[in-house]
Amino acid sequence: MFKHYRLLGVLFLLASSPLFARTLHLELQGFAGYGNGVLGSETSSPSLGQFGAAATVGWMPFNETVGIGATSSFRFVNQYSDVDLVIGNRRGKLFVPIAPTLLISLGSWLIAGDYYLMGDYEQSVVGLTGSLTSYLSMKGFRARVAYSVTMNWMFGLYYERLSSDQQQVGTVTTTLTESFVLTQYGATLSYLF
Repeated sequence: MFKHYRLLGVLFLLASSPLFARTLHLELQGFAGYGNGVLGSETSSPSLGQFGAAATVGWMPFNETVGIGATSSFRFVNQYSDVDLVIGNRRGKLFVPIAPTLLISLGSWLIAGDYYLMGDYEQSVVGLTGSLTSYLSMKGFRARVAYSVTMNWMFGLYYERLSSDQQQVGTVTTTLTESFVLTQYGATLSYLF
């Protein structure tokens, strides 16, 4: 896991250079959302809420309009609908160590897109098997639009869709024939440094 933070460390070192400091994008973000998590062709989709935090380090060399970066995020997911005994409880947590990020700044507006290549969704409630269930190597995207309400604070909206075709129950990992899909949308509050 340490290797994922090397990129963030390199970006922070680059930030100390006068050439890069002017175009550096440092952002801390809190978010809350609502959505669902469905495994393949399940007949019901549990209603899920999430809240979490993210940090983005980016470099915007093109007139501070377009940039690239990396985002790391962690979120808690809670199930708000009734628990189906067959499906189980989808409450859990998701950690994405690093995701490539595209940044577009248009005056007071920021458009950001993260592409998730990794991250494990670990359910925190033991299922009928007596073991915890995880969905490994979540892949997908997150799109966000934010508006600067003050010099450093931004309010925004986001949509994300993640999927996995690897399920781990206890210590046994299997490849799913139909993917587990986690979809969320919600609001963000960000602080820019």
